[in-house]
Amino acid sequence: MVDTRVAGGFRLRRSLSLPCCALGLHHHREPRIVISLAGAFQTSHGGQTLAVDGTAAVYRPAGDEHLDRYPAPTDSLSFLLPADAAPPLGEPFAVQDAALPGLRRALCTEWSMRDPASNLIMEGLAHLATSIVLHRRPVVARGKPHWIGTIRDQLDACYANPPTLSNLAQSVNREVAYVAATFKRVYGTSIGLYLRELRLWKARDQMEQDGEISLVDIALQCGYSDQSHFTRQFKRLFHITPREYRQRHGFQGMVAAGTA
Repeated sequence: MVDTRVAGGFRLRRSLSLPCCALGLHHHREPRIVISLAGAFQTSHGGQTLAVDGTAAVYRPAGDEHLDRYPAPTDSLSFLLPADAAPPLGEPFAVQDAALPGLRRALCTEWSMRDPASNLIMEGLAHLATSIVLHRRPVVARGKPHWIGTIRDQLDACYANPPTLSNLAQSVNREVAYVAATFKRVYGTSIGLYLRELRLWKARDQMEQDGEISLVDIALQCGYSDQSHFTRQFKRLFHITPREYRQRHGFQGMVAAGTA
């Protein structure tokens, strides 16, 4: 049984698979992200098998040939990605994330709604799922010099008060321009953009780990002195405000008054 909805640029397909069901070798024309709303399934690509349950999601590039197995009744949802959201990735991968169970609950609730507001909410949830999955895509190791990992480790450790580009380059005895160009080639983004998104992911992690900390304190700890700027940047990446994220995914705690 398949049910389909359209939310913004996303097409969403919800499928119910019977126990012990299996789909033979097949592929899809569109890249997609697949999550399990209930139950679990296995998908195989070549010699690799990925398990997908309520805490995981799988990315499938267009044209990827794979096998699917459903050992138990499984309710799954596929996000068919718009062209501008699909990265040029040739291999499927699975990720786990603490937000996926809450995202799954929100999707189940909104799926039964058929009003204009529901379509907007579904589109926001689809963007959030895409941000979560694609941010955690594996790094291609080909041509990766050993020292570039040192640069990333320094950013991860000092994201709230990072070193300058000159200091980063000096720490690995390389030229600034060469460090910047190599970082972008290996990780697919500039050092500045990586740091900006890293701060937001650290903020999101703090929301999940500590339900009592205020959003103002989270923003300050992650290097944002302006609460409204933090809120705008968070919404740009996750397509939802920090307050909405905390409430929607069950991390209630203390919510700062005002712009959060």
